[in-house]
Amino acid sequence: MGPEPWLLGPGLRLEPWLGGPVLEPEPWPLGPKLGGTMAAGAGTGAGTMAAGAGTKAWIMAKKKVLPSTPTPSVADLFEKVKKFPSDGPKAKGITRKLMECIAMDDQPFSVVQDVGFRRLIEHIEPRYSLPSRRHLADVCLPELYNVVANHIHELLATDITAISFTTDIWSSDVSITSMLSLTAQWIDKDFKLQKILLHSQEFRGKLIRRSILMLNAQKKKVLPSTPTPSVADLFEKVKKFPSDGPKAKGITRKLMECIAMDDQPFSVVQDVGFRRLIEHIEPRYSLPSRRHLADVCLPELYNVVANHIHELLATDITAISFTTDIWSSDVSITSMLSLTAQWIDKDFKLQKILLHSQEFRGKLIRRSILMLK
Repeated sequence: MGPEPWLLGPGLRLEPWLGGPVLEPEPWPLGPKLGGTMAAGAGTGAGTMAAGAGTKAWIMAKKKVLPSTPTPSVADLFEKVKKFPSDGPKAKGITRKLMECIAMDDQPFSVVQDVGFRRLIEHIEPRYSLPSRRHLADVCLPELYNVVANHIHELLATDITAISFTTDIWSSDVSITSMLSLTAQWIDKDFKLQKILLHSQEFRGKLIRRSILMLNAQKKKVLPSTPTPSVADLFEKVKKFPSDGPKAKGITRKLMECIAMDDQPFSVVQDVGFRRLIEHIEPRYSLPSRRHLADVCLPELYNVVANHIHELLATDITAISFTTDIWSSDVSITSMLSLTAQWIDKDFKLQKILLHSQEFRGKLIRRSILMLK
């Protein structure tokens, strides 16, 4: 196997985990805890934030004033907001990495319709327009398939003395569809085991065992030459954003919102395809760890949502209706008991917010529900 893993099998994924009621009109997530301990309230976070802001202002006042940067021209300003042409090299490069992310991380094509994912990509590269799921399925997927197929043909055309063919029945962890596959394996000249998936088709019958086969294939296309940038520009393009800088913090905030709003796991930052996609769009950004997201970013987002709820409840509301319900996700056996507030605002629009939720242990029967009251 090469250094880059390619998945050549069913790329199916369960539908995202069902979240609780959200704020309207802004879809703020305030449901069950998503891996990690959340802050109990917003008071402590607000005090800490104010103290931190005061300390930072004092430190910035002590620093030397840096020389002002040259004012950009009108052409430069227009260039920064001008959308990439869909057939241009920049847009094609990002779309190719997006298709690889979907194939390698078992993401559905509908990920391009998720609100959080769209906000994240737009924040990182606002000049890029996400393609439709139909375009990914009808155009990008066949193109990626041809790249992998050509790479397989090149591998098989090398000096191979003997090939072992094996067959197996397997399925994805998120799909009940079973696949019958034919795999070729051989030892190369460096005495390393190589294996490629030659063919797979649906197998209707009982599943015997599971297997996930990955394939390595990547070809770099030579782009037309561009004017030689200066040494300062080269260093600026590869210099990593400081983790406490505004650019890195802004992307991390959108990433946390993407995870919360699209019901993505924290482990998405460890998926190979997702990491390659973000690195291709903004190589100067370093993805945070899942521990940092759970222990730092999630409580911060919780405090923002909690403060927003407090502001909404402090408005002129004549009457509020409280409802409770027991619900669960399609991909989880955990049941949640939630308390929701609903009211009609001055524009005669229904507003609803989730005030609290907790795990409900036991069978969903009338007696168990009455015991909680």
